[in-house]
Amino acid sequence: MDFGAWADGRAEDCLILGYGPDVLSMANIQRLNVVRFNRNESFQKATGRNRMLIGSSQGPTLLSIPIKGGRSHHQLYGHTRIDHRLPWKRQHLGALRSNYGKSAYWEHYSDSITELYEAEISLLFDWNLHILQFLVGLLCPHTSIDAEYNEPSVRIASQQRIGIQQTAALPAYHQVFDQKTGFLSNLSVFDLLLNLGHPRARLYLENLCPYH
Repeated sequence: MDFGAWADGRAEDCLILGYGPDVLSMANIQRLNVVRFNRNESFQKATGRNRMLIGSSQGPTLLSIPIKGGRSHHQLYGHTRIDHRLPWKRQHLGALRSNYGKSAYWEHYSDSITELYEAEISLLFDWNLHILQFLVGLLCPHTSIDAEYNEPSVRIASQQRIGIQQTAALPAYHQVFDQKTGFLSNLSVFDLLLNLGHPRARLYLENLCPYH
């Protein structure tokens, strides 16, 4: 998973806050009472920290947030700054609109998603938290987020590169381009939300608990 959490005082293996989490990661968050994230881990390239996979007519499409200093710049995750010189927010919102504009629930959530991308946030960690809070509010009503965990030394056991979990055999649901691409498994939870709506998406996540 790309998310780390403590539930009821019990440490989990994964300690990463990602951008627009994949479906399996969101299912993991949903089953926790409290999820905590660490700002003081190292920023790692090619993970979900600044990358999100959505569905398109061409298959899984990667949206990447540009980082100041580039991917090779060694820094703490909590200090990693977004490079706003590039129009990435307009591009990402445009990609969501283009690929999900004909989904069953785009019109229902489009105003809220547009407002999300209008926020002026300089740190990657804070941006990802901003996105996650919106998603948790819809899909994980019993989960609280604590983003003030700042211990400098923590166990990071699962730093999967973005795209690896697309091999997960999750139950299929209707997607905008599934007649062309087939079912695309374990994309960003935005895909689930926009195709099913949050009541059905929440139930889908609940039923994924045995996958963890």
